[in-house]
Amino acid sequence: MAKPFFSGNYGSALARVDTRPIVEAGKAQGQMYANMGKQIGGMIKEYGLNKEKQGKLTDKIENRLKLDPSIAQRLTMSGDEDYDKTNITDMEKLTKGELGLKGLQRLDSAMATLKEVDLQKNAEEEREMRIKQSLVNQKLLEQDLNNKNELQTLRKQGEDRKDKAYISLTSRAEELRKMVSDGVIEYDNLNSISKRIYNDIDLFRNKQVDPDKYAFSTEEEAQAELDKLEAEKLTGEIEQQNIDIAEKTEEAARMPEFNDRASAVESVKDLPQGVSASFKKFKDGFDVELQYKAKDFTDIPSVPGFPNYKIVGGYVYEGDPKTKKLTKLGSENFGEKSELIQKTIEALTTKDVSQYSLAKFRGVQNDDGDYEFENPSTGETITIPFNQHLEDRLSYLGSLEKQLKSQVDLDLTKP
Repeated sequence: MAKPFFSGNYGSALARVDTRPIVEAGKAQGQMYANMGKQIGGMIKEYGLNKEKQGKLTDKIENRLKLDPSIAQRLTMSGDEDYDKTNITDMEKLTKGELGLKGLQRLDSAMATLKEVDLQKNAEEEREMRIKQSLVNQKLLEQDLNNKNELQTLRKQGEDRKDKAYISLTSRAEELRKMVSDGVIEYDNLNSISKRIYNDIDLFRNKQVDPDKYAFSTEEEAQAELDKLEAEKLTGEIEQQNIDIAEKTEEAARMPEFNDRASAVESVKDLPQGVSASFKKFKDGFDVELQYKAKDFTDIPSVPGFPNYKIVGGYVYEGDPKTKKLTKLGSENFGEKSELIQKTIEALTTKDVSQYSLAKFRGVQNDDGDYEFENPSTGETITIPFNQHLEDRLSYLGSLEKQLKSQVDLDLTKP
């Protein structure tokens, strides 16, 4: 019996096929594509976020640079070659708009570091300032304490100060009274301050008046008044000695100006610019002749109001425009020019001459010929060295004052 081509039980149920591997593979592939989509979406989102961060950082950095341009210099000139080179590259890319997020973050971090350094520096400066202020306050407190102690000391010394003031006022009053009694000045001619001191001598001695009321006149002003009185007395003495001075002047006219060449040279050591000196032998001494340059004539000091009468070395010389010589004038050479004589006396009475004449009047010559006198305020002995040059200038002034007085008397007798 032939076998059929197909054999089998076709009427039975088909065998069950396992499709799970296929399903699982499909799920896996689907999940893969889903994950890939999420990753791409995340990358797109992250890219957008990075662009936003990049924009904010760019604005932040550029704003910092605008507010403080020195930041760029500090980032690129720190001295660290690698650090500076990196920052220079980042700054160049920033300028071109090519700097990425990492570069921006790097610049932002570097700038933040600078800010921290600045904050630390500011904090240190503030700390030092607080320390200095604390020291200043401490010093002020110490000064306040010292001032308080000084005030307490002054209060304790108050009585001693008053005692010294009484002594000073009494001394002033006694000296004023002596001036009046000696006829140096009349009481009515005293100023108001001197009259008060003169009248209140008993109050000073018995300490019955507050010395502070006389504080303004116990030292400087009262001393100035006494010096004025001494000067007036000195003027009177000079007038009384006019005869002796005149005799010495006449004798000097007959004798050489200087006994030796050294003295003649000494007399012209401080000549004004434009003036030269020559020395001529005369009898047993020397005379000095002065000459001037025409162009420098106006620069030589002159008697005010009389430009042709020049002052050289404390004496007056008349200029001769022809010979260019300066001729020394004695009192007899002034003629009847009262105003010239008066102006000459004022010009020649310099501070050193006035001080020396006062010392000469008030002092007593010692064995060395120097003048010694006692300071009425301190009791100290003051010594003024003898000065022949100033002695001669005083004699010269004395002869001029005599000439002026005789001229004034002559003017008064004229009709």
